[in-house]
Amino acid sequence: MRAAVRLSLFAILMIASRSSIAQTSQQLDQLRIEQQRAEAARRAAEEQRRQEEAARRAITDELRKLTPVDISRSAPTQRTEPCLAQAMIRDFPFDPRQTPMADWVAAGEVQQFPWKVQVGRPQLRVDQRYEIVHAATVRVKDLKWSTGAQQELRYVSGISRPDGRWLTPFRAGRQSLTAKPGIGITFADCVFLEPGDYLLWIAIQDTKSSRRNVVKRRISVPEFSPDPMPGLNSRLPAAEYPQVQTGPKAIAISPGEMSLRVANEQPLKLELVPILSPVDQWGGRTDIVRWNNNRILSATSVLSQAKLANGSISARALDLANRTTAFQQQEFDQLDWAKLAGFFTQVAENHTVSVPVLETLKDRSQYFSSWFRERLERQGEPTRVIVLVSGSLLFERGSDLTPIRWEGDCSCRVYHLRFRLNQNDLFDNLEKLIKPLRPKTFNIMTPRDFRKALSEIVKDLEGLNSTAALRQ
Repeated sequence: MRAAVRLSLFAILMIASRSSIAQTSQQLDQLRIEQQRAEAARRAAEEQRRQEEAARRAITDELRKLTPVDISRSAPTQRTEPCLAQAMIRDFPFDPRQTPMADWVAAGEVQQFPWKVQVGRPQLRVDQRYEIVHAATVRVKDLKWSTGAQQELRYVSGISRPDGRWLTPFRAGRQSLTAKPGIGITFADCVFLEPGDYLLWIAIQDTKSSRRNVVKRRISVPEFSPDPMPGLNSRLPAAEYPQVQTGPKAIAISPGEMSLRVANEQPLKLELVPILSPVDQWGGRTDIVRWNNNRILSATSVLSQAKLANGSISARALDLANRTTAFQQQEFDQLDWAKLAGFFTQVAENHTVSVPVLETLKDRSQYFSSWFRERLERQGEPTRVIVLVSGSLLFERGSDLTPIRWEGDCSCRVYHLRFRLNQNDLFDNLEKLIKPLRPKTFNIMTPRDFRKALSEIVKDLEGLNSTAALRQ
């Protein structure tokens, strides 16, 4: 009896074992199949990526051939916001009242350890403010610190008039580090100044030894002579440190408050149209893309502050690469600059243009023309003023470049502010499209060119006091 029971149990175990083995085998087979499918999907995705990259490269190579001069190769590196690059790191501030800067200034210049101070020349920006970059460098070996010891340097600067009147709060920063021979410590910053004479004060203190250096540098910012826009900068402070806006995409400098009054009698509906620079147009030159977009953003920030005596102002940013409106703000008193800047300060490497978008290059010109005609078709509105702000724009060979035509009086005024990289930057298809509308085109290569363009636009708008003026 017991033997029979044992045999039964053995048989049951054998059946269970075989079932388990079969189940395990099935699971292994299923795992292999899933792994094979995953590998096949990976290979397919990799092959698709290679094909898309090859297609993207072929299209962009063809696009670059259209330029009369290969500017993307010949142009030197373009620096965007050199002032921003030098601005004080705000991660390590301290209360400047912890150092008796006023007493130090009163005591005069002093140098208690070697250092090097550099102050750049005034540079006019597109937003019509002058910027001055400056830096002070100290070598650790000249401080005679004990190797390996924790040390700290504090930096304070400020701007005053030659008569001693302070124009800015003190700017302060510090660096703490472990002393190592061969290290150089640099404090760099930037300040905005209006035309006039100033003193830049810079001090560095070794907190442990209380030794300090204090120096003043005389700065003379030239007047706008002749000034095509007197009063434009009247609301700006004589001196200020830049207010840096930090966001998830990039950083930019907030615009200053300008005085841009337009004494127009005729009702106007002014629309600003900044256009994003297509990344694929400058294949591989993200610095040029940033340079263009930075200037377009700065110019738009100034134009947006126009105060019409009779009319309204709105803004719409166009992304021709993706044939979309990137930003839109209807009639406003103040531009939502931070939101607009979010589109124009994106790191160009993140603007990876998809193959489907590249394959529709020929539709970009048609998209712009359709958008523009839709503007002209609106009836019963005040005189429409459209201000296009762009870099040089190139459309793919075979694109529809038929000029925008309009029967009768469009009751409109078109201005085109075109930022050019250099003298060789002569290509632009946009002017062909808008030529029948008799636009006023301004080729802008310097901030002074932009100031002159502003003056001409304001005078022109103030002269639009009759329908006859539009037809001149």
